[in-house]
Amino acid sequence: MAKQPAVSTQPRVRFLLPVWGERYIERFAELCLPSLLAPGNLPALTEICNCEFVLLTTADAMPIFEQQKNFDRFQSLAPTRILPIDDLIVNEYSGVTLSHAYFRGVADAGEDMVDIHFLFLNSDIILSDGSLASVAQRIVAGERCILANSIRAISEALEAPLKAMIDDDKRTLAVSSRDLVSMALQSLHPTLVAKLVNDDFCHSIHVNQLYWRVDSNTLVSRHFLYFMLSIRPEKVVVSNRGFCDYFFVPEMCPTTPSTVLGDSDEFFALEIQYRDSEADFLRLGRPTDQEVVDSLAKWTTETHRRDARDHVLIFHSQDLPPDTERFVADSRTFVGGLIGKMPPPQPHIDHPYWTGSQALWEACRQKAARRGSNEDSVEKHGSRSEQNSEPHQETMRQRVGRHVLGRVPELPRWHPDWLDYRLLAPVLAGIRRTPGETVIYVDDGLGLLASALGTVDHISIDDLLSDRGEDETLSARYRAAVVEMTRFPPLRIVAVVEALSTRMDEEREIILFWKDMADTELDTSTGVMSVVGDFWPGIDYDLEFWFAGGRTKRSLKHDLVTARGLFLKYGKVALPLVGMLTLWTLFRAWGFNRQAAIRQDSRTTVESLSSFTFHLKG
Repeated sequence: MAKQPAVSTQPRVRFLLPVWGERYIERFAELCLPSLLAPGNLPALTEICNCEFVLLTTADAMPIFEQQKNFDRFQSLAPTRILPIDDLIVNEYSGVTLSHAYFRGVADAGEDMVDIHFLFLNSDIILSDGSLASVAQRIVAGERCILANSIRAISEALEAPLKAMIDDDKRTLAVSSRDLVSMALQSLHPTLVAKLVNDDFCHSIHVNQLYWRVDSNTLVSRHFLYFMLSIRPEKVVVSNRGFCDYFFVPEMCPTTPSTVLGDSDEFFALEIQYRDSEADFLRLGRPTDQEVVDSLAKWTTETHRRDARDHVLIFHSQDLPPDTERFVADSRTFVGGLIGKMPPPQPHIDHPYWTGSQALWEACRQKAARRGSNEDSVEKHGSRSEQNSEPHQETMRQRVGRHVLGRVPELPRWHPDWLDYRLLAPVLAGIRRTPGETVIYVDDGLGLLASALGTVDHISIDDLLSDRGEDETLSARYRAAVVEMTRFPPLRIVAVVEALSTRMDEEREIILFWKDMADTELDTSTGVMSVVGDFWPGIDYDLEFWFAGGRTKRSLKHDLVTARGLFLKYGKVALPLVGMLTLWTLFRAWGFNRQAAIRQDSRTTVESLSSFTFHLKG
């Protein structure tokens, strides 16, 4: 009688790691991978669990991984394979891409997903030695849903000392939790400092975590947004309808209480970000409690609120001080008071933030599909921009939408975004009409102005600022450049202008257009002046400047997005309501735009900045 193969009694664990693009794979290999290979992390996990490693990346990425030091050791710990996500990658909406990628890693297991612990990790975190051993012990103990979180610290301060701590022979980064917490506490990122409740220096207008400084070695925190570290689904989930940290836990484990790894001695993850990352969210002074409530009420689900109320995280580099419990109790009371003032929670399925981002993400995917490739999103570059060269069949709804709402930048006066483009559109038209004009179009992924420019040389901002900006398919010199930005890192504007200047004729024209796509609520003083202060002294150009914004404009745009969201969610049954809301919004927008065009000038401070344009000639 043939001997049957032994059936492993170890828990099944699928390690999901999303990372794509050569430079991001290389960055993963610098610090994250060495920390994963520390003795108390992946080696300890694979010792007591039946593991497989699934890389969520592009289909052709394996050779890049194999070039990285110690990747062979990573592969030796467990079976390793790629699960391609080429069709999901839209870098401008990386949160949507990431959520769909993680879900693909779960759905790939089919009905077996209920028997697998999915371990979700980011490629830009550094784990203390022993963190994954703690997770493994929880998994063996039968925990289905394990949550954790990280501390964010300043990359410029910590990258060099962390790299110096790597064991050159073993290529491992084995740092104890307390040592890693100590490094983080000495270089806290400004966005974390802004969330300290017992500090009045500054605050963030986007609140998702709250911290209390107990002493120089200890932080107590309550998090509305946890990272789902490990999930073994209770049921088979067949479609993704939300961001992973909104949707996965309540949908995959609806009845299982979550376990939080709340003491940094047990688990600690360090996230390092550049100092100016998300600086546009920061404001001086302390917010009122009502402002915090209003910020949280916009997005928190029932699960988010329950997690913040029921769980506490303590990060410490030494033994806990005696009054730690007092801070824990104070934090519970404070968060409970905030939650008590909030309106009903947002849904975790088809969350308003998700439906809007998903629609824009899908539009970018369709645009890439019409080009016949996804190369702009997967770090290829220097292509001719030919968005209008391939006709496609419009639906009746698309034709009606184009006639009623227009197409960027040629929008009718009743469109809520008309003010953003009214002065820009004729400038772009002039560039396009000039015979023999050599034009380069630079964007960060969305391509709002592509249709206005036709067939011109095109490169992404990231590629322009990297070594890949030297591409032989691009022309040698340009007379005009159009730069479109939908993110807001002010220092990049200086670098973009400098990079373009080396490629342009002596008589040149640069249009820098920024459009708010993320509700950052900048005003002209905090938004524009920070940019001017950075690049004005070193730029030798004649400058023309205009902007648009205002709370009324923002409200009108929000109403139009709401109408679109209702139609996407409910379909034809919502048409009467959608039609009335749209017509009323367009009527109000016509009146507002008419008045704003008359009275608004560049000396007026505008709240909720919607766009600004610098027109440089030199």
